[in-house]
Amino acid sequence: GIHLFSYGDISARGTLEAEKNITVFADNHIEINANLKTRNGDIKLFADYNGDGQGTFRQTGGMIEAEGEGDIHIDGSQTMELRKLITERGSIKIGENRAPSEITGSPYYIHREGNFEIIEKSQSGTTGIIKTTRGDTLRYNPKETLALEAQNGKITDATATPLEAGRLSLTAAGFYVSTEAPNLELYRNKGDFYIIDSTLHDELVTIEGDNFEVTYLASSNVTLKSDGSIDTREAVILTARSFKLTADRFGTPTKALIIDADSIHIKRISGEIQIIESLGIGTSTLMRGPPDGWGAISYNKASHLTLEAQKVTLTGSDPTCFYGDITFHNFECTIPDKEIYFEAGRTYTFKDSLNITGSPDIYPEEYLIKLRSRTSGQPWYLDLQTDNYTLNLLNISDCHASIPVIVPIGVDAGNNINLDIDPVWDGGHPTSPNWSEGTNWVGDSAPSGSEAVTFNNTSVENCTINSVFYCFINFRP
Repeated sequence: GIHLFSYGDISARGTLEAEKNITVFADNHIEINANLKTRNGDIKLFADYNGDGQGTFRQTGGMIEAEGEGDIHIDGSQTMELRKLITERGSIKIGENRAPSEITGSPYYIHREGNFEIIEKSQSGTTGIIKTTRGDTLRYNPKETLALEAQNGKITDATATPLEAGRLSLTAAGFYVSTEAPNLELYRNKGDFYIIDSTLHDELVTIEGDNFEVTYLASSNVTLKSDGSIDTREAVILTARSFKLTADRFGTPTKALIIDADSIHIKRISGEIQIIESLGIGTSTLMRGPPDGWGAISYNKASHLTLEAQKVTLTGSDPTCFYGDITFHNFECTIPDKEIYFEAGRTYTFKDSLNITGSPDIYPEEYLIKLRSRTSGQPWYLDLQTDNYTLNLLNISDCHASIPVIVPIGVDAGNNINLDIDPVWDGGHPTSPNWSEGTNWVGDSAPSGSEAVTFNNTSVENCTINSVFYCFINFRP
């Protein structure tokens, strides 16, 4: 084992591993910024061992882990900063011999085997205290974060009062908990997250399914995570102030996940979010993917939707309509002649990467991608929050961008702000080289005013200027 004692302070900044017990006692302060691990013993960390009231414990980094039957004991009289504490079959005991005046950090309590079965909750000053059937004494600040993880078990609260926390994060195969935490995270680490019922009563929502029943405030921000799918029985509505849903599949393409929330974040763990349909139905929107894809969601048009995946893409040649404010991560569309319509007055934000690229003209047709407002003449708003973007071979109208955006080749179809789009000569007409001939310009739209125009390697065909007005001409490679 490892045994350390000091009449002053102890600071551990390197990994400590032992087959048996690890004991660290200090009359003053202990700081742990390292991994501590015992394979077959207890870990005992005791600040203010002499009891003079001068002893803080700070876990500023790393993990503290006891394998096998080992327990973790941490004591100290002043502030105690906690992070990730792990036992296999043992218990975690905080402040049983010397209780701290307050808990800081982000306490994250993990049992690799067995359950967290809460049988008692109390509060001392600003510190919440939880006791379990396996002998845990867990301390945290009820206004801050509490994280519990039963890697191969469930988390159950058998008391009659809600579990308090500013942010409550639970990871397990099953949950039986009631909470009034404004921020709730549930990660079901075994199997799918299938919800058979969701009820709303007195501003409390209860969701039920196989091996879980959780009650939370309808005003909470809720995160649901599964390594498989998140799905519900027919007609079940998921309700919260906001939802972040992380999974591989959401509902099914034929049975959409119905979500009632002001803000909705859909994050697919792997693969693309491929949109084959975005359909407005009254005040709702139905968005769905292909039969073997990410699923489908139904949500209020007034909600702010976020779509996050390795790529978010569109399919098919039919027009696509978007409703409400949407944030896209890694959006891509390269379908020639595709039409995308954005709801007027709404903001469309693009993060991480963006690629919308049409195709060159093939006389007599043009194949630029069209970006339009659903209400002609009324603007939609483009919020570009990435430098990793390609916007090219586009025909754009009614777009008000929040920052200057460059579209090297395209058509400014009017009412655009902060878009740098030059008409580009492509000499597409087989017999007429005239400037005024629309098919001689990318997008089949001849310059009509004093905007700058570009001649580059798109075409080496001659141009006859047969119209008279002032403009800037750019000659580029």
